[in-house]
Amino acid sequence: MQIVADTHVHLYPALYDTGRQLAAALANLAAAAPEADARLLCLTERAGQRVFADWRGGAPLPAGWSAAPGDDPDALTLSHADGALILIAGRQIVTAERIEVLALGRDLDAADGLPLDETLARVRAGGAIPVLPWGLGKWWGRRGTIVQNCLDNHSPESLVCADTCLRPAGFPTPAILRTARLRGFSILFGTDPLPRPGEEHITGRWATHWEADWDATHPAAAWRRIIRERIPARPLGRRCNVFEALKRLR
Repeated sequence: MQIVADTHVHLYPALYDTGRQLAAALANLAAAAPEADARLLCLTERAGQRVFADWRGGAPLPAGWSAAPGDDPDALTLSHADGALILIAGRQIVTAERIEVLALGRDLDAADGLPLDETLARVRAGGAIPVLPWGLGKWWGRRGTIVQNCLDNHSPESLVCADTCLRPAGFPTPAILRTARLRGFSILFGTDPLPRPGEEHITGRWATHWEADWDATHPAAAWRRIIRERIPARPLGRRCNVFEALKRLR
């Protein structure tokens, strides 16, 4: 089956029109993978955010959307007249070294401010997928050295890297990501919407595609299995161009 996911999705209901964000995500993923059997948004909620838990618990959804919680505690299927999206729980954590870590596939109670190695160990112990996401300027200097040392001390089976559409199309792949790929680390692709109004339209525009077995009754568990079995993935969709990236960052 074909599975497509934006693997770095923030929801900011105080800043975004979440109905517009979900509609954009569905349209963008459908355009990138019209034959996909499952379209996923891997959430990366920050400390204090609990949109996933609230929606799964029955909080009101944007107009036109309905929820089917199902048996998988880390997934929520949202349905609309235009199609369906599966939300996969996840967290974004900031370590003591100011390195971002994504804990994907579980709604963990994850604390900011711990050392990187301890954070990664806690993410793994909690059953989530630990991911190091590239960010503009966030892997330079001292932090770049820390990330490189982290990759040197971990195996491709224990850690995943991620790229974002904020790296403009045509720009070279960062050296650390190139090295990670050569060493066999999996690379995920997602949009990483920024916390400002108007960013919701970007969701789903740059995503990750797999061909793999799928369990629609337990989608978060099925997605974690795909990652842990290191099923080959490829990017789909469109990165920002230089002008779009600069506009997003201003």
